[in-house]
Amino acid sequence: MATLIWTGNAPAVAQVQDYVFAGTWESSDVITLTIGTVTVSTTAGSATTATVVSALVTLWNNLSATTYPMFAEVTASVVTSTTLRLTHDTAGKPFTCTI
Repeated sequence: MATLIWTGNAPAVAQVQDYVFAGTWESSDVITLTIGTVTVSTTAGSATTATVVSALVTLWNNLSATTYPMFAEVTASVVTSTTLRLTHDTAGKPFTCTI
């Protein structure tokens, strides 16, 4: 019988996480983004889901890398009008985000 040996040399892959937004929004709804112990909050600013998702992408990508380095390591993008995608800039480095 052959002996299996794990070599661990698979290529690193960037983590991608999608967040789907639905339901009814009020422009005054507060959205909280958390990585680790650091939290950023903003108001929805619109009752339209597509506008909320687009605004979150803009907010995320414009956060100060000095003040929020853990957020700066991750890039936000719009997948669909209701889906926010977060992609880590470094392959093989994980992140956990709560929205």
